[in-house]
Amino acid sequence: MHYQRLQYFYDEYKIFIKNYGTDNNDEENFNRIDIDSTLAQQFDLIQLNKETNFTVASIFDYLLEQYRDDEEKMCNIIVNYIVSLLKAKSRRYINEKWSTMPSPKDYFNMSISLSAIDMLVELQTTFSNLSINLLKNISNEIRARIIMEFDGYLFSWLVNDHTFNEGGASQFLFDINQGWTRIANDHVSLLFNKCRESALLLTMPIGSALLLVDALQQELSMTSLSNVSSKESIISSPLPSALHEMGIHHLSEFEADQILQRRLDLTNC
Repeated sequence: MHYQRLQYFYDEYKIFIKNYGTDNNDEENFNRIDIDSTLAQQFDLIQLNKETNFTVASIFDYLLEQYRDDEEKMCNIIVNYIVSLLKAKSRRYINEKWSTMPSPKDYFNMSISLSAIDMLVELQTTFSNLSINLLKNISNEIRARIIMEFDGYLFSWLVNDHTFNEGGASQFLFDINQGWTRIANDHVSLLFNKCRESALLLTMPIGSALLLVDALQQELSMTSLSNVSSKESIISSPLPSALHEMGIHHLSEFEADQILQRRLDLTNC
């Protein structure tokens, strides 16, 4: 199908050259488009004209739009399929006993959770295949979307649905730092924002956590939670400086407070 489309473009391009190509000495065609020697340059000309608000008739406009639509549909299919695989492989990891794990002091060397290995292998294999079989910009876009969607999934079903003792919080942070972000291996690793920042809140010293809880609750008390709309406004409100100072930039006050409430060492105070 790919080569059939290329052949179609080539045939249409020859027709276009025949009908609209100009000769420098041809006064009759002075106001027509000057066609360059390659198809790629013509595509560049189309894009340049669009960016500079010049309207130039082109047989490729519709085809380019169709290509972008097809590309978006295919990207969605790939992302949805891969994320569904990761969700299936993450069940054991999500259901780990995060509230009863041994203290990190009991380990000579910490290691990645065994239940996370299947997910990490799947993710590493997927990213390798994407980089080999797709253009770099498309591969990077798909990788980023996979990470963002899976980050949101783990945040909802792991962080927000479990309590953590010191051992569980430390293990979760270790998995994030040594597993997920190392496989991503570049700037897209930063897209594990919610899980990474949740792990930071779960592992910060208890004194700092207590102070942060007080600051957040004072901030939240200034806003009424009597209805859904006010709650939504809290979730989307600007972050207080206390969170910024601790490196938390992608969680709201409400989300950060809920995460801190999942620390067993704070609920027992």
